[in-house]
Amino acid sequence: MNISRVLIMGAGQIAGGIAQCTASHGLNTTIYDPDESAVNRALRQVDRNLSRLVDKKRLTADQKAQALLNIDGSTDLNNATRDTDLVIEASAKSLDRKQELFRLLEQLCPGHCILASNSSFFPVTALAGRSACPDRIIGLHFFTPVPLMKMVEIVRSYETSDATFRAVRDFCEKIGKESAEVEDSTGLVGNRLLMPYINEAIFAYMEGVASVEDIDRVARRGFNHPMGPLELADLLGLDTVLEIMEQLYLSFNDSKYRPCPLLRRMVTGGWLGRKSGRGFYNYESN
Repeated sequence: MNISRVLIMGAGQIAGGIAQCTASHGLNTTIYDPDESAVNRALRQVDRNLSRLVDKKRLTADQKAQALLNIDGSTDLNNATRDTDLVIEASAKSLDRKQELFRLLEQLCPGHCILASNSSFFPVTALAGRSACPDRIIGLHFFTPVPLMKMVEIVRSYETSDATFRAVRDFCEKIGKESAEVEDSTGLVGNRLLMPYINEAIFAYMEGVASVEDIDRVARRGFNHPMGPLELADLLGLDTVLEIMEQLYLSFNDSKYRPCPLLRRMVTGGWLGRKSGRGFYNYESN
């Protein structure tokens, strides 16, 4: 199956990043959200991101213009689903809501359309188990920031067909991503590795082992990471880090996933990282 039309469900940071990648690689892309202001905000962010790539000589002005021609926004789900080949859901925050949304998409999308979830901690099998077309349901977990990160985790349910798997693997290659097939387990591989690393860095800071700057510098210079764990936490959003850690802790009942108390306090206080202007670093003057 050739995927040429993609519908992104949601208008947040990850949804916009996925849309930027698909549009930049020649796929007709629609960002859907019932909130028109959220859709417009996502489209403006894609425009800004592409402009920065042009400024850095990583994209030509013509390539930016073509990418923008490939992308649009919609608040009309009936219209947005009409001719799509692949839906990537990156919006619902609960399993019940995802199941409800996937049942609706089954009714609205063409019979060949693949339905994918970007979630790393709601099981794909739980979505497929409530579906009339479980063979066409799959997980596609993108890493943040999506335009820069090359990896996508592909997650099959018990009933995902080989044809569906091959189609999304080819899709990942088409948009310049590498893919890895992983088991349908909470956190998959990426978040089971990354989130405890970030959480332990927060513990180290809370316990006075080193300053924020020095913890990040150790990771950058000692491990050759492009970004330190506390910088990365601010980029991802401390609320997102806490949510994923809580899901891991709940799923595995293992103390190694216990969220750091400082992380909880910062989220409670509204220090969420870049999106709130304050996290481990201060972004309010930027």
